[in-house]
Amino acid sequence: MLETDCSNLFTYLKQGKQEMSSFGRIIVRDILNLLALCSFIDYSQLSRCGNVAAHKLAQNSRNYEDLRVWVEEYPSCISSAILLDISSLA
Repeated sequence: MLETDCSNLFTYLKQGKQEMSSFGRIIVRDILNLLALCSFIDYSQLSRCGNVAAHKLAQNSRNYEDLRVWVEEYPSCISSAILLDISSLA
């Protein structure tokens, strides 16, 4: 399942556009190449209000030059966003 709140990125991926368009540091062609390895893919476009934590994390990632992976914890800068996402589920 691939979810995004970026309507332009969603359109490019659904249409399989291979142009050298990029959104921040993400190059669409690279995403499509990775998706080709999947046996099934389902696309979903979310509204930003239901995806606050992911949006804040993406914004925060601009501050890093190297790879960051959070497995059992998350950066403190998105704590409030996580609470907003959880409250929107209720």
